[in-house]
Amino acid sequence: MRKRQINTNLWYDDKILASTWIEKTVWLHLLLRKELMTVGVIVTNPESVAALLSGDTARNTITPELPRIKPKHVAAAIRRLGRRGLIVYENRMEWTIFFPRFLRYQDWGPTVVKSWPGQLAEIPSRQIRGLVVEACRAYCKTKCYEIPAGFEAKRK
Repeated sequence: MRKRQINTNLWYDDKILASTWIEKTVWLHLLLRKELMTVGVIVTNPESVAALLSGDTARNTITPELPRIKPKHVAAAIRRLGRRGLIVYENRMEWTIFFPRFLRYQDWGPTVVKSWPGQLAEIPSRQIRGLVVEACRAYCKTKCYEIPAGFEAKRK
């Protein structure tokens, strides 16, 4: 399993500080899931998030003392996080969620950056794919990394 270092300054973000406990819980849970792509996108649904956060799976130890979180609470938290600008999401059969500030809290080296174009094909939403490309190009410029070849939104 790959290991990631996340900058703890994320807790000082005004938008996070203004969030409710359930919004913070859902946001952090999604941010730390192993399924999160290195470009800051995850494809999931409120039912699976609620099951993991409520202890409905054998592997969960995140929130054993918190009240049961239902899928409708997760969906509402995702919508509110979207209105605050902490995430951008598209709700189809599965929810495609992008963290626009992800690269601010996650530091990747040039080797990982080279793998980003391959991940674009895994993002089902064209709109989110375009936002990911913009964010990743900006990240490469700030880090003085070469922008990987073929790094444009791929059309299906």
